Amino acid sequence: MKKEIGKEISNERCIRRMALYRVGKNADVQPCIIKRIEAGSGAYSIDSLVKICKVLDLEVRVMDKRR
Repeated sequence: MKKEIGKEISNERCIRRMALYRVGKNADVQPCIIKRIEAGSGAYSIDSLVKICKVLDLEVRVMDKRR
């Protein structure tokens, strides 16, 4: 799941031609966290993920693993 999320964020950032530092500044998130999310590794907060998605105009959905 982390890899898919990271790929979506990376793709959208590239489409929008936004540098890590610009997304980070607009989302109030350190660029190293964005890099970690895009790589699909390490821990990060849902709050950071939501802020980044908001800047990139991406939808955030909660998935039910019980299905």
